Amino acid sequence: EEDQTLLAGLWDYGFGGGLYRSSDGGDTWRPTTRGLTDLEIVAIQYSPTFARDATIFLTTIDHGLFRSTDRGETWVPLADGYASDEHDMKVDHLAVSPAFADDGQVIISKRQLLRSGDSGENWADSGVPGGLAVFSPNYPDDGLILSSGHWRSTDSGETWQPAAVGREPGPAQALFFTPTFEDDQTVYLVLEASSGLQRSTDAGRSGEALLDGLPADFEIGLASPLPSGEVHLTAPD
Repeated sequence: EEDQTLLAGLWDYGFGGGLYRSSDGGDTWRPTTRGLTDLEIVAIQYSPTFARDATIFLTTIDHGLFRSTDRGETWVPLADGYASDEHDMKVDHLAVSPAFADDGQVIISKRQLLRSGDSGENWADSGVPGGLAVFSPNYPDDGLILSSGHWRSTDSGETWQPAAVGREPGPAQALFFTPTFEDDQTVYLVLEASSGLQRSTDAGRSGEALLDGLPADFEIGLASPLPSGEVHLTAPD
């Protein structure tokens, strides 16, 4: 039977929060906060191999990273493995390996990119600045990880090389691979505030700007790759 576990997290800048779980595809919901010490949920990420490992990660505003290995029933805090003190728990970005059930790899972004190979228990400094890290959809074969369009690793994060040729300035809002990445090696980068959109056709080694032809004041709210290889852009309003 197909798993129907869904989670919904809430946050309101210190004025409210909560985490709710549905096991029937959203028909009914109940609170699921056992083990959480912070109820303001920033991000939720399922293991790509959830069907095998039942693992979910989430981040909160003040207490950082938590992990569940029972489909969200209970939670374990992981900040002790990376935080120097109670003021250092926050996580900016989170990425989970496509082969998580086999390799246990997780990446979080703080001042530096931190990498774990044991499901978040222990962490190692990657040696590169924090950023928006993403795993290649072919990660078990190519070992490719990209970070904000600035850095690139092809050995599962052991070493990193600069990858900013042609990259416009600005923090990354989104970084995603095309559905046909194995064939076309294409990656898209959306930049915050500057309304920048860039494309790489060499697996993130270099990039080119793509906003020619759009209105000068067009702001990207969401960018989504289509199976055809096209990209659909949506404005915030």
